[in-house]
Amino acid sequence: MNERLATLRAKLSLTTRAFGEKINLSGGAITNMEKGTRNITDRTISDVCREFNVNEQWLRTGEGEMFIQSDATLLDELVREYGLDALDKKIMEFYLSMPAAHRQVMKTELLKLAGCLAPEQSNEDEIEYELQSYRLELEAEQKGTMSSPSAEQSGA
Repeated sequence: MNERLATLRAKLSLTTRAFGEKINLSGGAITNMEKGTRNITDRTISDVCREFNVNEQWLRTGEGEMFIQSDATLLDELVREYGLDALDKKIMEFYLSMPAAHRQVMKTELLKLAGCLAPEQSNEDEIEYELQSYRLELEAEQKGTMSSPSAEQSGA
């Protein structure tokens, strides 16, 4: 298990000090665990697995994958792979949390901005966009979160 702890830390590109800080241990304690001169407690294993999304079975036995894949870790991998910043990540999180109808409107707008829609596709997507926009506007009015110009004119 000591070697796997060192392998994990190296994979994360963290110093013993930085790794230890994440789980409230000193860098020296991490070094001693990696060398086998200090036992790795169940609490430390739990903290490592929680903090770094590590598969406990892998840490204890070497079996299975090193990391547990979750939506958050997949997004973090994309952020690292494409060199995205915190705002990029926030935008992606927001987009992924949107209802499908909202994402469709967003995709249509982005494609229009990028000039990626073929002429026949543009007309079809324009109609779909208008329908989705109108649907969202109606839903917002029902929830009382938005007033439309027609509602204001009628005194509502």
